[in-house]
Amino acid sequence: MKAALIAFMAIGSVVVNAQGYGSDPAPTPSSSSTTPGQYCNADKSFCVSAIVSGANVTVTYGCKATGWCAFGIGAAMANADIVVGWNNGASFVISDRTSTGHSLPPFDSVQAISAVAAPAALDASHTIKISYTRPVAATGPDKAFPSGSASFIYAMSNNAPATPANANSAFTQHNGGHAGFTATLVVAQQGGSAPSSTSSARGSAKVVAAVFAVIVLFAGLILVV
Repeated sequence: MKAALIAFMAIGSVVVNAQGYGSDPAPTPSSSSTTPGQYCNADKSFCVSAIVSGANVTVTYGCKATGWCAFGIGAAMANADIVVGWNNGASFVISDRTSTGHSLPPFDSVQAISAVAAPAALDASHTIKISYTRPVAATGPDKAFPSGSASFIYAMSNNAPATPANANSAFTQHNGGHAGFTATLVVAQQGGSAPSSTSSARGSAKVVAAVFAVIVLFAGLILVV
C-alpha cells in the first residue's frame, strides 16, 4: 500500500509538469521596449538622441551655432522631413518643414510637433538645444520616425532667422556645417514567443498519459483492497 501511495505522488508530479508549471514552463508573453540611441558628428558640433514612449517619440538635438540648427529624416535635402530650431531669448522656437531641395524649406501646413523642456545639453559646446515630441507614425507631410538603421541629415547656421519669434520665419542658407549620416536612433526589441503547435501537442499527450496512469493506479488499489 505504501508503495502505491509513493507511485501516486510521483504520477501527481508528472501531471503538474504536463500542465506547464514544472519542467515545461509557460512561454513568456511577447513584449516590446525601446532603447534610446544617440549620434554625434566627429567634433560633436551636432548631436541628436531619440526615445519612444507609446505612440510618440521625443527628439533632442543640439548644435554649436548661433543662428539656427536643423535635424531631418532623409538621405538628402530633397524630400526630407525637417525640424528647424533656434533660440528666442531664454526659450527656443521649433519649425516643422519639408525640404524640396537646396532652397528655403517651406513651413508645413500641419505642425505635428510639440516643444518640450530641453534636458542638459548633449555636449557642453552646444549653444542651441532643441527638444520636441512628435508621433512615431507618419502625420500629414511628416514621415514616420524610423527604427533601426536609417538616413538623417543636419545643418546649422550662425545667422539668426529674420523674425525669431515666428516659427514660419525665413532664414538664410546653412554656413556652420551640414551633412547626411546613418544611425540607429530607435531600436525596437521583441522578446518571447507564442507556444508552437508541436510543444502544445506534446503537453496534451503528457496530460492524457498521466490521467490514464492515475486511472490504472486507482483500479489497482481497488483490487488490492
